[in-house]
Amino acid sequence: MNLQPKYFPADDSLAAAIVNAVITEANDPRPMILAFHKIVWEDNGDISDLDTLMKVGAKAGYDMVRLRDSAHSDEMAGLREVHTQEAIDAGIFGVPWYEVRGEDFWGQDSLNQIAQRLED
Repeated sequence: MNLQPKYFPADDSLAAAIVNAVITEANDPRPMILAFHKIVWEDNGDISDLDTLMKVGAKAGYDMVRLRDSAHSDEMAGLREVHTQEAIDAGIFGVPWYEVRGEDFWGQDSLNQIAQRLED
């Protein structure tokens, strides 16, 4: 884990649109989300780079050409706005955000606190 990744913050709009495309297709987005998370927080990769997203998504088993094309649609842009508002309404103010046993944690540096909470 890298608490100060080279490319953070970065423009995550394309990555978010790709995840929304996965959700819209009624597929499980977790492998994609975890793969994108790993890019930033472990591999010092740039989540705003299309080639990086394409490689990582394909490695996770997704049809990235179809998802890339879908990500550029007006529908995905609208979903991002909806999800952003839902996050704001829920009191989420940053990423990464974790909810564990009803308690909210913000930031990669909170993983030790999360581990402690899971042990309690």
